[in-house]
Amino acid sequence: MAASFSACRATWFRKILADFGQAQIGATDIYCDNRSAIAMSRDLAFHRWTKQIDIRYHFIRDLITKGEVQLKYCGTNQQIADIMTKSLSPGKHEYFRLKLGVTSFEAKGSDESASKM
Repeated sequence: MAASFSACRATWFRKILADFGQAQIGATDIYCDNRSAIAMSRDLAFHRWTKQIDIRYHFIRDLITKGEVQLKYCGTNQQIADIMTKSLSPGKHEYFRLKLGVTSFEAKGSDESASKM
């Protein structure tokens, strides 16, 4: 469960910030494209269906209860990080690349003399 891994990292960063005197106010937002994972982490009624899940993954439920993290839904088409982890169609790759603010070399006005070096 990627959300659980992210929650662990968020907790670690929150502790580092607190050590530097910059404690975070409010919950850390973690964006997830799995509605079932969000529902299971929020609602204890799902417990009877999730008994087989390892205990360490239930850790996120405790963090949500404490108000340290908050899971928010982010649809698959808005997951910009997919450009780093998945094979994408050219159109989707271009869309995410532009959302990141990465431009192609040619778009920056390169000239023939620079390419001969």
